[in-house]
Amino acid sequence: MLRKSAIVLLMSGLAACGSTNTDGSVASGPLGQTPLMTPAVQVAAQQGLEACINTLTLGAPLSNLAAYNFAPSRNGYRLKIDNPLIFAGDSAVAVKFDGTECSVTAGPIYPVEIQTMQTITANALSGRGNNLQVSFRRSSENVVAILR
Repeated sequence: MLRKSAIVLLMSGLAACGSTNTDGSVASGPLGQTPLMTPAVQVAAQQGLEACINTLTLGAPLSNLAAYNFAPSRNGYRLKIDNPLIFAGDSAVAVKFDGTECSVTAGPIYPVEIQTMQTITANALSGRGNNLQVSFRRSSENVVAILR
């Protein structure tokens, strides 16, 4: 017979599960829920990543994101995206450059959706012929792609 703590552990393990598509993007979130990174969030994340790449490799200003409806925010640019899957609030993509590294934060997400951000980043870097270093970090409900 399973103990209460084992059941809680099993349920929390299942809640962290999700499935991915063959391209690495998330097909479903925990317990089969629709991913929180909607197509609009994914497009905004790609725009932010491309702006970071252009800033780091060409010296282009992040202000170019204004063409994609990103608004200036503290130390960067931010785009709020209506997301009907989120009960109280919106999704957001934030882009910041501190002089040495550029970061793109998308959220909220399910933990498994970091794979979607990794795929979007790989696509943005594909064929660019640069030597940027990329790392990823989960920050509470967000995923952060950091380019140096």
